[in-house]
Amino acid sequence: MPKVLLIQENTATGGVSRISEHLTQGLHTHEWVTHSISLWQGSLALRLIQAWTQAKQHDVLLATHNFLPAYAAWALSALTGKPWLMWVHGPILPVLAFAQASTSKQRFLRWFYRRVPHVVFASHAARHSFEAFAQPLPPSQHRHVIHNASNIQPPSSLAQPSTAHPIRIGFVGRLSEEKQALQLLALLDHLPAHYQLHVIGDGPLMADMQQQGKPHLALGRLHLHGHQRVDANTFVGWQATVLCSAYEGYPMTALESLSCKVPCVSTPIAAMQEMLATHAPYMLASDASPQALAKAIEATLATPPEQRRQDMDALIQQHTPEQFARLWDLVLQETISREHMQGDAV
Repeated sequence: MPKVLLIQENTATGGVSRISEHLTQGLHTHEWVTHSISLWQGSLALRLIQAWTQAKQHDVLLATHNFLPAYAAWALSALTGKPWLMWVHGPILPVLAFAQASTSKQRFLRWFYRRVPHVVFASHAARHSFEAFAQPLPPSQHRHVIHNASNIQPPSSLAQPSTAHPIRIGFVGRLSEEKQALQLLALLDHLPAHYQLHVIGDGPLMADMQQQGKPHLALGRLHLHGHQRVDANTFVGWQATVLCSAYEGYPMTALESLSCKVPCVSTPIAAMQEMLATHAPYMLASDASPQALAKAIEATLATPPEQRRQDMDALIQQHTPEQFARLWDLVLQETISREHMQGDAV
């Protein structure tokens, strides 16, 4: 059985960790042996020895995202001769802009990304951003898009969404600048008084949410639940989930919500246009303003429930765990085969 080593920065909760777990589960169904290492667990010397020892025992190395794990996978590949891939989740241009990356760091990243042999992107939007940032890219670099998938299991019998008041909408994510969490407060200002917003997550903007959201908290329209485990029960009590991020890779929250037959209404960022434009364009706001997002929420909930259900079914059929695992199996197998052929040709 082939073996793949997933190189992670840490095991903190979040979209990258969740989709990495999904990948591990999916590859097991294709008879892969998988192991993971975290670059931030244990002493530095122990981590380096463990990483080198593990890398030698695997057929292929996978950096679970395109910063520290990618640097480690590159070094381990050079030391062991094992092929490696880099997984890119988000659009590199806005990520670096939000991080205020220095010119020297951007110069290093361009140099580095041109030397990565195999790249997998979570969305076409992430691929286009990467190619715009790192151009010119070598023709020898192999690039693939594999959309994320949700393996969340909704209850066997889903109740029809309630039209009674209050209408509950939800947000799941880190309360941070890139998620534009404070826009959720402005969103409530543009929704009727019978709308409630339930926020699951924590982060650097929590104190601001608590302070600026006091009027909504007092009226019972805003509920800040903090960090919680996310599963099907998170979504099924809501009439809609909302995203207002400045950018996303290919958000797990949206896929998980749709899997539970709960619409996900979003600002028109590239990744969500990619996900929703074909089957459910009414779930996309016309622009990034809270006013437009509020109108899209009301328009979505005014769409006949049966149409929404059919549209969400069609979306999820394009993002099954089985397809996700199958495509990853093919890319990993091709990576190993291609490296072997190149080795035989030398």
